[in-house]
Amino acid sequence: MVFFAGTFSDPDSPSGHTIQWDLGDGTTAEGTLSPTHAYRDNGAYVAALRVTDAHGLLGADTLPVTIENLPPEVDFFTDPFLPAVNEAVAFEAIVFDPGQDDTHTLTWDFGDGSPLLIGSDLVVLHTYLASGDYPVSLTVEDDDGGIGSASFVLTVGGNQPPDIDMGTSGPLREGDSFTHPVTLADPDSTSWTAVVDFGDGSAQVTLPLSSLEGFVLTHTYAHDGMFTLSLRLTDDDGAVSTGQLDVNVENVLPVIDLPASADAAQGEAWIQAGSFFDPGADTWSATVDYGDGGEANALNLTGKTFRLEHVYSEDGDFVVVVCISDDDGQSCQEVLVAVGNLPPVVSAQGDQINEGATADVSATFTDEGAQDVHTAAIDWGDGSPPEVVTVAQGEGVGSLSGSHPYGDDGDYNVQVSVTDNHGGLGTALAVVRVDNLAPSVDLDMPSAVETAGGFVFLGRAGVEQTHAASATDPGSDDLSFEWSFGPESIYFNDGVGPDPEKSPGGAFPFTASDMAATALPAAGVYSLTVSAADDDGGAIAESFTKLVTGQATCTEGLGFWKHQFSVQGAHQIDNATLLGYLGVINHASGLYSETVAASTLAEARAVLNPSGSSMRRKAQAHLLAAWLNFAHGSVGWDEQIDTDRNGTPDTPLHQVLAQAEAILLNPSASQQQLVRAKDLAEAVGLFDPYCEPEPGDTTLTLQSDSSGACLLLNLTSGQYLWRQADGRRFVGPFTYAELGGRLLFLGGTGEPSFVLGIVTTRGRTGNAGLLVGRDAFRIIDPNIDNNKACP
Repeated sequence: MVFFAGTFSDPDSPSGHTIQWDLGDGTTAEGTLSPTHAYRDNGAYVAALRVTDAHGLLGADTLPVTIENLPPEVDFFTDPFLPAVNEAVAFEAIVFDPGQDDTHTLTWDFGDGSPLLIGSDLVVLHTYLASGDYPVSLTVEDDDGGIGSASFVLTVGGNQPPDIDMGTSGPLREGDSFTHPVTLADPDSTSWTAVVDFGDGSAQVTLPLSSLEGFVLTHTYAHDGMFTLSLRLTDDDGAVSTGQLDVNVENVLPVIDLPASADAAQGEAWIQAGSFFDPGADTWSATVDYGDGGEANALNLTGKTFRLEHVYSEDGDFVVVVCISDDDGQSCQEVLVAVGNLPPVVSAQGDQINEGATADVSATFTDEGAQDVHTAAIDWGDGSPPEVVTVAQGEGVGSLSGSHPYGDDGDYNVQVSVTDNHGGLGTALAVVRVDNLAPSVDLDMPSAVETAGGFVFLGRAGVEQTHAASATDPGSDDLSFEWSFGPESIYFNDGVGPDPEKSPGGAFPFTASDMAATALPAAGVYSLTVSAADDDGGAIAESFTKLVTGQATCTEGLGFWKHQFSVQGAHQIDNATLLGYLGVINHASGLYSETVAASTLAEARAVLNPSGSSMRRKAQAHLLAAWLNFAHGSVGWDEQIDTDRNGTPDTPLHQVLAQAEAILLNPSASQQQLVRAKDLAEAVGLFDPYCEPEPGDTTLTLQSDSSGACLLLNLTSGQYLWRQADGRRFVGPFTYAELGGRLLFLGGTGEPSFVLGIVTTRGRTGNAGLLVGRDAFRIIDPNIDNNKACP
């Protein structure tokens, strides 16, 4: 193989070139600069490359190519491999020469002194006249002087082929086992290989033999015919003998397997399975005559089986004849079929419904008695009596339908019966599947309130509260209730005992009501559940949220709540309770913590202690204090708040909180609006219905001048309300004294004498807390005496 590689350059035509090669021996190549080529003979050749650009301009170059001669490769073999004396031996040469056009001269030396045999034939014959080992050689020279040779030693006359006596064979039936002994003899060998071809297209059989005694051929011929059996026997020295035997295989007719008699019904398909036996590998066909006047028809065979199917329109006895033919003959079999009367044939359609609904069942029927009259009934399979239904009658056909309610789930076997006027009864089963439905459950919601976090129930820590719910099952099942905080309650459908596994006739739909009470121990947000279940596994649960507040009866000011969330000093409310309060607030509020973070103690402390002069932050602090009073339990969701400070409550707490939050949620709220939000929140802290003295208590007169430079107390018999930071409250009379421009309020009757509060001349007038540290002193129902002047 010669590999060429050409190149070219063309500065003014970068593309569009035509490449052509003339390889010098009449062969050309195009479109590549790197062709390959195998020259058929040695010699000197000139290869030319021509490149034409897109304008028709040509560039060319030539290259001398010298191909050298290679000698031929030689081998040969003989047939037979070990010839006998005076046996013609075929010598066949195998010559390979890469020069495909070379011619060759073959010289044979047979090694027995005979003249050399020279010629061009690849196969020659030679006979040896004596036994011995002969060195045979073959020399092959091509027309260019290249020489190849091969040789080997041939052994002649050292072995005799075996003797074979095939004998004769008698007749044989197809499918029977063929067994035939063959007489073999070979005096000069110890092992043999037998190859048997039974002549019927089956695979040849190769048998290694160590003895020739008792050699028997066995085979099963699957088809009839005359077959030639061939045997080829080779001994251990390669000598071969052959023998043949004619085998005559006779046909066997099919044997049909059918009953002698059978019964059938008028108008109904008579079906009979059949089979046949035939040991031969034949091709079969079949016919059937059903004996009722029709012609014989082809019968479909599946292997060696068949199916008889026929509808007799008349009753009586009929002779059925089945015939099966193989390639060489036919056999037949008769069956006597007795055809009797046929009852109606019914087909029913069931239904699938949910418990508590009505199932529809329909049916159709046929009857070979076209003039028969029919009645029908439906057994609904639930223990109720069978129901007689109306039949829509035609000639030999009819239909019917019925409806029935089921109160419990399950599969019900509905039987439809149709009877003709001769007593013929036809039935059909249909299944009505009744699926269970889970009950529905409804909470008693009148006491729930709507918050920013959704509808919730409100309660106070440690105070028992009852919740109610009702459930309805569309079927006749028993119902059970289970509350997440209470025991299970069961309500029986019949009011007596548990529902049976199937109770389709019970009362449905079935409704029951239940209630349960719970006293939750601490303030916080609770997710509670009531579930209802029927006795068939259907269940449903309804979850609801309950906000539990503290048990306080008095509202607190911002200072109180600052102290509770402070990291210093003794607190009246522990951290766990405060976190419960924050949970209540974060659920009910739309501001905390959606916009203003107040879910942790640290976050709440930051809100209650605003930095700077921002009115928005001050309002947020007072609003959180208002929410804390709600969570503390000191003011109810619907209790009226005096928002305009005129002494008359005017707005429910939840509306006050919502109005303040609406302002604070508005990023564009004005300063005036923010002040309004703060005032609304502060008004909640002033709500104290459980801490005020009873009506008719004596009052305290308080007066100040217009500049607030002095404060005088005109006491007849005063009453005080004193609340300490630890939550303790004192209500009772007090006295006061003036000392260095200050007023000292002193506890009086029934109490140890102690200082209740100190008011400087810069104190405030009105119903206000007078603060000393974190304690608060409130003057109850003050009346301003405008007639008394300051000193």
